[in-house]
Amino acid sequence: MELPEAFLTVKELIEDGKLKEFKSIFIYVKKKHVNAKMGANYNRFLRFVQNPKLIDFEDVYNIAHVFQVSPRQISELIHKQIDLQKQIDPKKNSKT
Repeated sequence: MELPEAFLTVKELIEDGKLKEFKSIFIYVKKKHVNAKMGANYNRFLRFVQNPKLIDFEDVYNIAHVFQVSPRQISELIHKQIDLQKQIDPKKNSKT
């Protein structure tokens, strides 16, 4: 399956380790386009973009499939975002 240009850009950025967190993906590709490829509920999708703790393994695999990268690469971006959120507001995230 050939990726649209924006998706290919994100794939390359992920593979090169140039994205700092999960939500950075959506600087390059619209959320609604990723969601459409995943077939997920849009409101749920928006919630887990903002709060990646809500993402389950199935979502990780689906997102990885959309960008043709490994689930591990998506997981690493999610972990980076969670870690950055903890640094910004440690009290809010202390219950993890």
